[in-house]
Amino acid sequence: MDQMRQGQANWMSSEKRDAARDPRTREEWQEAVDLAEAALRIDSAKKYGLITGGPAIDVGRCETILAQGKLRGLAPIEAHVERYVLAFAGAPSVSPGA
Repeated sequence: MDQMRQGQANWMSSEKRDAARDPRTREEWQEAVDLAEAALRIDSAKKYGLITGGPAIDVGRCETILAQGKLRGLAPIEAHVERYVLAFAGAPSVSPGA
């Protein structure tokens, strides 16, 4: 019975789960691309021991988002990425569109 429940809980492949939560509009894609780039920079800083703590970064998902964004003609906007990284580091919060 437990195996059956586990099978039901894992019925959707990771690819389908990712597609189900993909951004839908160009604006959502831009935000996702910016956040993915920021997350990769945070992950790199963690690996170098420059920062500690925080959530685990799904590097594969970030790379997928960046690749999908590139196919849509989108690239990370540096000012937005910097604001997200600073926000993670505890700097005063500023919305990327400001």
